Amino acid sequence: MPRADDLPSLDVSYLPTRCTTNPLGVKGAAEASVVGAPAALANAVVDALWPYGARHFDGAATPERIWKALQG
Repeated sequence: MPRADDLPSLDVSYLPTRCTTNPLGVKGAAEASVVGAPAALANAVVDALWPYGARHFDGAATPERIWKALQG
């Protein structure tokens, strides 16, 4: 197992950048943990429909969209 003394030294710095797109000048941070979920669900739908010829799927997995994906 690697230990802390096996790693190279790190140079960490802080460079604040003010957001110019809102009045408070703040940026979001909590969104990063949920960004991948919709893509993962869409990929799961494509994986499930792949044997039936569906190669691409966009948007919400409604019954109508799944049916259209199966049709072509």
